[in-house]
Amino acid sequence: MEQRWLSHLFSLPYSDMSKSNLINVDSDVVTERDYRIHAGWSRLLALGEVAKDLRALRDQLFALPEQNRELAALLKATERVDPLIFDAYSLAIWTAPSLQQALEVAAHFSAILCVPLRLHLHQTQSGGAELWVFDHLWERGDTPVSTVGATLYLATLIRLFQKASGGCSLEVMIGPWPYASNQLSVAERTLQCRIQTDSRLRKLCFCPSQLERPLPQSNEAIHSNSKSLLREQLALLEQHNMVVKVHTALFRQADLTGVDSGRIAGQIGISVRTLNRRLAVQKTSFRRLLDEHRLERAMVALSLGQNNLTDIAYQLGFSDLSSFSRAFKRWTGYSPTEGLQLFAK
Repeated sequence: MEQRWLSHLFSLPYSDMSKSNLINVDSDVVTERDYRIHAGWSRLLALGEVAKDLRALRDQLFALPEQNRELAALLKATERVDPLIFDAYSLAIWTAPSLQQALEVAAHFSAILCVPLRLHLHQTQSGGAELWVFDHLWERGDTPVSTVGATLYLATLIRLFQKASGGCSLEVMIGPWPYASNQLSVAERTLQCRIQTDSRLRKLCFCPSQLERPLPQSNEAIHSNSKSLLREQLALLEQHNMVVKVHTALFRQADLTGVDSGRIAGQIGISVRTLNRRLAVQKTSFRRLLDEHRLERAMVALSLGQNNLTDIAYQLGFSDLSSFSRAFKRWTGYSPTEGLQLFAK
């Protein structure tokens, strides 16, 4: 098995990350790069044609017979998860020294798996870990991430960590259950996890006791080589996808005081006009991406029990607490104070 992994590993990078398929950085045409997903999703679903664009995959899914889009069929598809399903991404997770390091890989390189969805690794005060799922198109009516796609994404992550760890236990927290109520227990039995449906965040929760356990297939050489390939692939992706570039630049800021499109454009090395044009091509704007990033930072601060909401507001670049409170309620449907209470529970 190890020889098969190594021979596959050194055949990378895979074709959809080759320079010949990169978009022109000055292009005003929306291409598959703007909604890029890993070709492994097509392999997982056993589709004849490989889709590298989330919209193309969505179209392929909805062209299938209805029974193939039902929950049972999606859960069945995730049984195909193996160390090579997502090439270097799944291989780095599978061969990590511990579950904690596997989660770190999953979050840091999540754009390689699917650009429109992003993973954030959150360490809880009790010593556990949570993978939060953010959709940078979450507020739009034209989001390409359908219920089917979101279900497949979460179920695949669950399978990936369970198989790589040899059977870790985890809890899944999502919003309203999108299927028939009797299907919830079916999903829990199939995925061998508890699913809560009253969360404002989609997240996978792992208890402290299992984070540092060695993974059964841990292999330092394969893990290191896989991560090197992932770093190369992520660098290419960041170079040619403006949404990823902006998110990366925002994450590098100590806080968001005074952060505006001019500062970020300067750090990226382009003009504000070019930044705005490139984001418009991807049907978004700097203001929207900044708000999404503010929400993510706000959620982290509240989850850590930081109860000085005025300080949080200033760190996020708001002029006062009331501006932050209005924005947070617009994003989530509840106030920052209510958010603190929810995380405290």
